[in-house]
Formats: sequence, structure tokens, C-alpha cells
Amino acid sequence: MKKWLLLPQTQVLLHLALLIAAVSLNKAVQAFCVPVFWARLTLYVVAAGMLFFPLRLATRLEQLLAFVNGFGLCVCLYSILFLEEFALYAVLLIPIGYGIVLLGPVYFLIRFIRHYVTRPASGRLRGYFLGGATVGLILFFLAGFLYHQSIQQIHQAQRDGMSTLPKTYMNERVLGMHFLYHTRICIYDGWRPPYHDPLLVAGLWWHNYYDPANPNLGVRISQYRECFPNLPVRADCACANNEAAAYFNEPLLK
Repeated sequence: MKKWLLLPQTQVLLHLALLIAAVSLNKAVQAFCVPVFWARLTLYVVAAGMLFFPLRLATRLEQLLAFVNGFGLCVCLYSILFLEEFALYAVLLIPIGYGIVLLGPVYFLIRFIRHYVTRPASGRLRGYFLGGATVGLILFFLAGFLYHQSIQQIHQAQRDGMSTLPKTYMNERVLGMHFLYHTRICIYDGWRPPYHDPLLVAGLWWHNYYDPANPNLGVRISQYRECFPNLPVRADCACANNEAAAYFNEPLLK
């Protein structure tokens, strides 16, 4: 049995089962809402890296997977931090199955470090892996910078009129928090908006969850419509299946 579990093909199947379980359970009891487009594409690539890295492949493919999984290491760390104390409760939740999924990021993080850092097949693979991790780290710092810039611009627009707000990526995300964009695990985020943007969440982490926009949801939606008139204030999907009725019937989003 032990030898069978150590086979690369068996590990690929186990990783596939873990990823399928994670997606299925997240749809039923959502911790992470629907990823925005760029994040969804990133997850597809990272999932492929998680799936196939146990296999012995051509050198170029192994180097590519090492780079992808270096970025995947950052995705695992992000997932653990986003889950907050639920990542600590994972062991207690193993008997009902959900704990296994919550421990998924921890499992892959440990496997990546062992495979590419402590026991790499070559120093070159370690270099590619660290290169991918560096890209993730750069994005994390970029998120903090963009969020800081957005704070300054929103404060200025509150003085000069919201119509003067620059139509930037982060400004749209910040104004859209709490009705379009999910920012924390649901017990802290309240009513659950449908979209998840890791750059927005990382920016919030840098600034201790400081929100520069108007906290009144009605005013916030009005300002979002003023600044981004061509964008919808309601998505076609709800974050959690059991909260879909409340989301689609919310009068502020009509």
C-alpha cells in the first residue's frame, strides 16, 4: 500500500481528487467566492502545476512546472491567510471531510518546499521555483501600492466630487467592495458579494482592512454608478447558493 501511494501516478490521482473535492465543497459551502477573470485563469494554471509536478517530465516542462509551482506556493500562503482561524480549525473538521480540503493549501505548500527547496532534483529547478515565488511576492507588493494610491485618490474625490475619481482598476475594486467584491471569510464580510479579487484583498491586508469609501452601502452603490456608469452593480451569480435569494432580491441592486 505504501509503495502504491508513493507512485507518481498515484499522487497525480490523489491530487486530482483533492482539487475536485476542494472545488465541489467550495461551491456548496463557499469560503472563496467566484474568482475574477485573471484570478480564474491563474488558478487553472496553478492547478495544473499542483496536479503534474510528481511526474518525471521533459526538462523544459519540469522547469516550467517549477516556476508555476513557485507562484503556487504564494497561492497556498494566500489561501491559508484568507481562511484566517478556519485554517487552524481544519484538523478538528477532518471527521466531516471539510478539514481535508482546508488542509489542502498546507499540504501543497509542504510538498512544494520539499520537492523544490529542500530536496530538488537540481539547483536549476530550485531557481525556477524561487523565480515563480518572486513573481507572487512582487504582485503582493504591487497590491499594497495600488491600494495606497486608491486611498489617496478616493479621499481627494470625496473633497472635489466623485466624478473626478480616476477610473483605475483598483478604484473600481475599492468602490465595489461589499456589494460586488468579497474581501474576507464570510463571518467577517457579512452579506456575501459574489466576486473575489486577490489583489484587492492583499491591498486590504497591507492597510489593516482600511476602507476609504463611504460605509453606507446605498451611498457606495450610487457613487459606483456615478464613477463607473457602464459597469453593472449586480453580478449574474451569487457567492453562496444558500444566499442567492437574498442577493438577487436586494433592492439596492435593482
